[in-house]
Amino acid sequence: MIRVEQLTVRFGQGASAITAVDGVSFDVAAGEVFGLVGESGCGKSTILRALSGLSQTWEGAITIAGAAVGPKRSRAFYKAVQMVFQDPYGSLHPKHTVETTLAEPAIVHALDDISGRIDRVLGQVGLARQFRFRYPHQLSGGQRQRVAIARALILEPKILLLDEPTSALDVSVQAEVLNLLTDLRQSAGLTYILVSHDFGVIAHMCDRLAVMNHGRILEYLALDDLLNDRMADPYTRRLYAASAGYDRALARAEAEG
Repeated sequence: MIRVEQLTVRFGQGASAITAVDGVSFDVAAGEVFGLVGESGCGKSTILRALSGLSQTWEGAITIAGAAVGPKRSRAFYKAVQMVFQDPYGSLHPKHTVETTLAEPAIVHALDDISGRIDRVLGQVGLARQFRFRYPHQLSGGQRQRVAIARALILEPKILLLDEPTSALDVSVQAEVLNLLTDLRQSAGLTYILVSHDFGVIAHMCDRLAVMNHGRILEYLALDDLLNDRMADPYTRRLYAASAGYDRALARAEAEG
């Protein structure tokens, strides 16, 4: 469903240019959940921005469902590929009701039965019909992220790009959103790329993953490799240990280099 070959993204020009993504390659099968894991600033979200068409300054090759895509995308691409952002507080317009937010992509793509589609996607994400008329400030963080997921689903996409979809949420609702995404993948036959710094989230959702550092992929792992401690790169082991919680000895070792 997705093929990325030697993707490189740079910011700036000349001697001051920064390479945020450096020759990254991976494949994602139809119906698979592929994880990109690494600490903040390693290039994970930059990859999603290039895949989604939000960033147009990249080099390499991207293929979606067998068709090569360039920096500029067609309307059909945006119907097939949707993104769910990290911050549900910032990704929803504060002066738009849920109904307006969900209707907008359907209007842009000239879909029929918009009202019925809104009711349907609200049901898919576990929100009652009366949520149509609420504003973002009237919703909890988890409810806002459900609306953001519904906005992505209303176009009936094949692929969802998930940029840390639970990191801005309270721990109590993170599992609810992850379980919702798992159920939606199965019921709608979706393909996911999930970006996270949390190995717990990756283990909960993903079939395979790539570990990133400084814009590069260090290693590829199947979920079974992760769960059975079969990591080859020392950085992956340190990141995995850090994800499990604070460890005084590990922190001291990192500080000492």
